[in-house]
Amino acid sequence: MDDYASRFLELRIKVDQNNVMLIKHVILKFVQELKSQIMSIVYVKNPATLNTAITIIRNVKGGLVMANESKQVYVLEDQITQLNEQVNALARERS
Repeated sequence: MDDYASRFLELRIKVDQNNVMLIKHVILKFVQELKSQIMSIVYVKNPATLNTAITIIRNVKGGLVMANESKQVYVLEDQITQLNEQVNALARERS
């Protein structure tokens, strides 16, 4: 994200040296290159500045990472439960 934001800001300075482009258009151009899931959230939040949009994107990405990690934990817990059940079934068969 930081690399993309830096590149975008550098290009913006080159393209809009006098800062005449409406900030809404700048933000729209910035978020159009994001994944649709993130783009939608940023658009709905209607950020007033590019820095606000960048902050929203960082927060959303952080939230998505946390959600993904939580899902992975649940999957691992389910797999451990299944393995325990299989081990217990094998132990009962041998008794």
